[in-house]
Amino acid sequence: MATRTDVIEEDLVPLVDAALAETRRLTDAVEQTGFLTKNDFYPVPVAAAISEVVSVIHGEGKLAFTCHPACGIGAYVIRGEDGRYMGVSQFIDIDGLYAEALQIAEETQGLKASKVRALVKARRLLKYVDLEKAPKGVDKVADLLRGVFYDGGKAGLAEFHWNTLFVGAMHFMDRYNYDIDRVKRCIVHYATPDGRIIPFCAYNTGPTFRTEIESKFAMTFKEYAAVNGGSEEDIHT
Repeated sequence: MATRTDVIEEDLVPLVDAALAETRRLTDAVEQTGFLTKNDFYPVPVAAAISEVVSVIHGEGKLAFTCHPACGIGAYVIRGEDGRYMGVSQFIDIDGLYAEALQIAEETQGLKASKVRALVKARRLLKYVDLEKAPKGVDKVADLLRGVFYDGGKAGLAEFHWNTLFVGAMHFMDRYNYDIDRVKRCIVHYATPDGRIIPFCAYNTGPTFRTEIESKFAMTFKEYAAVNGGSEEDIHT
């Protein structure tokens, strides 16, 4: 039986290579900060492995960003009590955590008492956090990760993001590098007035549905006021 993990790549290396190759501005982020390195950045789908474990633990599907690895990349930064900033991947083995999280999700999904099995195994993921390499006073990182697994809702994620800084980049396509495989895995969409759901890059580049949609549904302020009531002044205010 197919599961959501079927659309998550098992090998992290090609994901990272694809993302780095497509994100030229990454050099700017590294040079401007002075504390980030290219190795701190990972493609968006890496987070999907964590989502799958949390889904099994709580018995319901959680949001999983399974977009193409070349579509977006990011790094989490944390600040120590000594004022030192550091990318979390400098003291968290992201590669190891990703691989084992995906393995846990695949091994426990659909099994009897899968929630308990997944929760017990998820504790093993904390071994990938090396606090000796972390900035002073960030011992709470392990607790933040536990919160993500145990809470299963927005509270755990909110706490993690409140205590870290996310630096991300999105790689939008144009007509020169338009890639159908990326469009198929898009996770940012436009909902149009005629009920269609169109991937972001298909809407703005490539086929450029934006021109068609705007031509079909565009209104002047006067026309909008006539259809929806009010006046042009109301619309402007």
